Amino acid sequence: MSKSAETYLARTQPMLALKLAPDNVQALNAVASAQSLTRQNNPATLREAKALAQRSLLAQPLNPAALRVIGWVDNATIRQGAGLKPMAVASLQSRRDVMNQLWLMTRAISEQDIGQALVHFDAAARVSPEVWPLLFPPMIIALNDSKFADLFEPYLGQNNPWIGDFTRQAIRLSDRPVVIAALLSRGDLPKTAEFRGLIDELARKLTYGGQFDALIQLYNSQGGNPASVLTEASLTPATVADGFTPVRWLLDTEDGAEIDLSKGASRPRIYIVLARTASNVPASKFMTVREGRYRFSASGEFLRPPAGAEFQWRVRCWTDGAFRIIWQSPALTDDQHSVSEDIIIPQGCGGALIELLGKGPVNDVDAEYVVNSVDMDRLN
Repeated sequence: MSKSAETYLARTQPMLALKLAPDNVQALNAVASAQSLTRQNNPATLREAKALAQRSLLAQPLNPAALRVIGWVDNATIRQGAGLKPMAVASLQSRRDVMNQLWLMTRAISEQDIGQALVHFDAAARVSPEVWPLLFPPMIIALNDSKFADLFEPYLGQNNPWIGDFTRQAIRLSDRPVVIAALLSRGDLPKTAEFRGLIDELARKLTYGGQFDALIQLYNSQGGNPASVLTEASLTPATVADGFTPVRWLLDTEDGAEIDLSKGASRPRIYIVLARTASNVPASKFMTVREGRYRFSASGEFLRPPAGAEFQWRVRCWTDGAFRIIWQSPALTDDQHSVSEDIIIPQGCGGALIELLGKGPVNDVDAEYVVNSVDMDRLN
């Protein structure tokens, strides 16, 4: 039998390959592995699996798959942990045996050796995306432990294939986004568009959940972010720059709104096109506020007759666990398209959302509106 045929059979029909080539290492490992996994309660089968693995090891000493089977059988037939030595040696020879890495990870967790558990978690996650759904949820929960988070932090800055998906799931699944924010605030994050998008997603979750201290910490941790963006509503190059919305202006293109922001201009403006079916918040921004009197002012203009389209400004304050409306402008019309009013920020309002509401026209001609300026300045 040719070598290529032997290799093919070892991969597809290992039992047959063993009959034809009794010393084929790949076939020995495949049969031994299958027997050790599927007949764990059968001592005779486990002994046979170990014997096959030992034959494989004699034929090829550098053989992590055979060592893993020997360790697996020793764990099952002697005592749990008896196979640690061969499995540890297998890991030194190759970190690509996922089952071996998972067992070593579980063993390290049982001994509360979190640092070593993360080493094996990283090895398994790098090799096999198939294990991500199994591994990520418990790791996300474990981040609530500050000691675990400290040990996990170095993995953020590494160029590995799992960190993006892990971070995405952590942001979406964790019931404590402040923990995720604290971790990302101190980590050396990958400089990729994917990660910038994830930071945006977390910023929105923190904003709409009222977690402003964590939001500010995360914002300040991203290099080059002007502090003034946190405390102003104005349309400036800094407040309309990409990323970290809604601390910067957040533009919503759903429900028929089409928005173009002239970022290159010294005084940016927001252009809004609303279709008949639109009813949404095409533009919004978060800012930190203090109790007291503020003056809200905004100017704009319709670029074509509104035909029943409406725009309104409103300010919502975070109080009692939710953003609540404290002020809303009259509907902006072709004759009245600017507004300037004093607003009282109540005690206990930790942050405010400034929002432009839009409602589409009654006919099929899109409404076009341009926001020339927005300001909300503290008076006392």
